[in-house]
Amino acid sequence: MEKEAGRGERIIQLVLVLVAIIAILVGCYLIYYSLTQWLDFQRGAYLMYGFFILILLFYVLLALPRKGKIQLTAKTVSVLRCNQCGASMVRDFAKGDYIFKEEGRCGRCNSGTWIIEEIFEVPLRRGKPRRQGKSPR
Repeated sequence: MEKEAGRGERIIQLVLVLVAIIAILVGCYLIYYSLTQWLDFQRGAYLMYGFFILILLFYVLLALPRKGKIQLTAKTVSVLRCNQCGASMVRDFAKGDYIFKEEGRCGRCNSGTWIIEEIFEVPLRRGKPRRQGKSPR
């Protein structure tokens, strides 16, 4: 399923590149035609259309989102607490988690149930980890 989605994205990208190439060619042709047809009274219009197509294409290409590495800045976690013994556990957020959702039996007391009490984001560290100890001077 994931391969089919990737294949569809590649086809869309290929079509967009082809449309962009065709638009560039049409714009350049209109500019060339307007500059070489000295006797044509509409050459100013062709020049305007050619530049308009190129400027519009340039604007659209600048407006497209860039694909780059997405750096995660935070991790979402869920805090679960047993309603019987009060034990708590922190785990990664799972799709479908919500506050006060019951998540099964407690493994410690075997009589209570885990209930999600909090959902929040924990910031991830950026850059190189700092070393403990003295810094060289």
